Amino acid sequence: MMGMRSVAGFFRGLMGAVSGTAAVEFALFLFFILMPFLFGIFEIGRALQQHHVVTKSVRDAARYVARRELETGTTEFDAGCAKKGSYGGGSSPAGDAKDLAMYGKFRPATTGATPLMAAWDAAANPAAYQTVCITGPKAVDTGTLTVDVVTVTASVPFEDILLQAFGIGPITFDVSHQERYIGE
Repeated sequence: MMGMRSVAGFFRGLMGAVSGTAAVEFALFLFFILMPFLFGIFEIGRALQQHHVVTKSVRDAARYVARRELETGTTEFDAGCAKKGSYGGGSSPAGDAKDLAMYGKFRPATTGATPLMAAWDAAANPAAYQTVCITGPKAVDTGTLTVDVVTVTASVPFEDILLQAFGIGPITFDVSHQERYIGE
């Protein structure tokens, strides 16, 4: 009987104590407010980095294809996004531009290059070539003169770690870049 009273007295004394309150409040603040905020900043940084990679890749592909000649008997580079790169068995200017956008190199199947984005792994998913489209050359009237323009677009999902746990997402980067067609 004596033991039960001392345990009950211990808990009553604990309920009235305030010496560790600040530490408990800080731990709760850290866990529920500060940590999600820090992880959110980390995810935003990753999203900006991945968006930059997609933007740079699309720009490089547009520059490359703007300086290539059309294949004999064709009027545009990539009708209906049908061209494939080296993993898809293609070796056209549009296929080379898609390889450049997705892998940062030409003919990644022979060089062993890795995709710049996980969604661009054409070795694992041949449909990945459909995420990059090349249109043109198409005449665009600038008001004073008409120029031929090629457009490279990409639609790539963001590989988030934490956002979907909070109900945000999925996020897709839709990037487009135009270049004047020179066709050397």
